[in-house]
Amino acid sequence: MKKRLFLILITTLLFHAGYSQDYYSRFIARAQANDTVGQLEVLTEWKANNPDDAELYTCYFNYHFNKGRKESVALMNEPTEGENFLRIVPNRHRLI
Repeated sequence: MKKRLFLILITTLLFHAGYSQDYYSRFIARAQANDTVGQLEVLTEWKANNPDDAELYTCYFNYHFNKGRKESVALMNEPTEGENFLRIVPNRHRLI
């Protein structure tokens, strides 16, 4: 009886560990392919099925960190045509 219970416990733990690694390996494959849309799809599915997995949060961090590295801010004298821009002007109504 103890042997059977032990085998059931081990089988359950191995299945659970392998299941969470499947999400991790899918996320890493999409990260190496620079597929941010695919990464977000894996993370959303992962969070829906296993929200308490610690690897999920490290993958979310990596997703946002790598996505943030791809975006940049540039300061130029004149706006480039067709691009969004923000104009900084002095406040002329400021009371001293």
